[in-house]
Amino acid sequence: MVQVFTDITLKNAGDVILAEHGYKQEQEIRRTTVNILVDTGAGTLVITEAMQRELGLKARAEKPVRMANNASVNVKEADPAEVHWKNRSMVCRPWVIPGAQKALLGLISLEDMDLMADPNGQTVVGAHDGEQIGILYYLVSVHKVGYFAARPCIFSPKGCENAFFKVVCP
Repeated sequence: MVQVFTDITLKNAGDVILAEHGYKQEQEIRRTTVNILVDTGAGTLVITEAMQRELGLKARAEKPVRMANNASVNVKEADPAEVHWKNRSMVCRPWVIPGAQKALLGLISLEDMDLMADPNGQTVVGAHDGEQIGILYYLVSVHKVGYFAARPCIFSPKGCENAFFKVVCP
């Protein structure tokens, strides 16, 4: 199995907001740059307890999750952090796994920044030829069989690139 690593910068999102409103100086924003393991099997960003302390993120909630090895672990959901990769960024609530030695960049973070892991080049790349686009999921009601389906609609400067966008359900 090929492992893909990339450099990201994490910032305390609360500090960023305070700096934007003049209550903190830019140099006071707590941040760290790490070489992180890209794990498309992980749902979200996972950081170590040391990173949580360095960024000054408080734990807000604790919840059980199932690990890849089928073990059940309680993770702490931390205050929001900004994730920066080159010219792309997103905000999320990272999970802190007690005793974790490595941080993981999960699938939600990758999708939010429109990135994907390239196992052949062992790197992270833009998912759409380097053009950053947004993906909006909307619900399509299917009354005859009684369920709702999420349909992706991809937006870029060229417009909507998914025929499902034109579907109108009763």
